[in-house]
Amino acid sequence: MKYTIETTERGCQETLILENGKTYIKRHEKAFYGSICLDQGFADQMKKDGICEEMLEKIYDTFDSFLANEFM
Repeated sequence: MKYTIETTERGCQETLILENGKTYIKRHEKAFYGSICLDQGFADQMKKDGICEEMLEKIYDTFDSFLANEFM
């Protein structure tokens, strides 16, 4: 699994790539009050792909609880 976060012109983008090559992206844009996430969380995206609940919990705790504002 590979996780990256990078700045963009309007905020930042988080990318999570699984060993099978499946890629999940969360884009964030700066807002007056902090930021707005333009995509569903990684766990929600992965749930649609049938990823097991145990993995989803770990993904949520590790990556979806992260606040992009802290990075930006």
